[in-house]
Amino acid sequence: MTKKILSFALLSLLVSAASQAQQLVYEHDDKPLFSIEFPNGWDIDLDFKSEAIEAGTFVEGEPLEIRIVEANPSDGAHIWIGLWAVPGAATLDDGVDYLTGLNADLFPDLALGEPEERDLNGMEAIVSTGTATLDGEAVEMIITLFQPSEGTVAVGFYVGAVDVWRDYEAELQAMVDSLRPVG
Repeated sequence: MTKKILSFALLSLLVSAASQAQQLVYEHDDKPLFSIEFPNGWDIDLDFKSEAIEAGTFVEGEPLEIRIVEANPSDGAHIWIGLWAVPGAATLDDGVDYLTGLNADLFPDLALGEPEERDLNGMEAIVSTGTATLDGEAVEMIITLFQPSEGTVAVGFYVGAVDVWRDYEAELQAMVDSLRPVG
């Protein structure tokens, strides 16, 4: 009887934990690269083609150069999370070069602090924080370059209205804590 109660309790705990997050495995060059868990109640956009068209990198019949996973709370909060493999970047320095050009195009008034080298769940990473204006609104940003496998660099972008992250701090930290290399 005790074993049945413990088994039921464990099963209930696992089902409850599974209902709290949506796991995504990001693939690059047809191989799993990293995984992340998004909280339930967040919208996840995997329509890679529209982002490639927007970025001007879409070529009919060819593999997409940029495949951006986008996520934001479904309650309409002004938070955007973007994750993607950096095209052509083999090192974190390559990733920094890529982001320098990208940020200048997207955020002309971007003010970033000094990048910090960090360990991100066993992956080498560089993190920068800053502010910018997006569609006339002041935003805060966290840009994280990380190396999930040798010779491949990915980026995680957080863009949110000033101080809105405070309302989502636990969810955002859980996402960061769940980010892991795969393969």
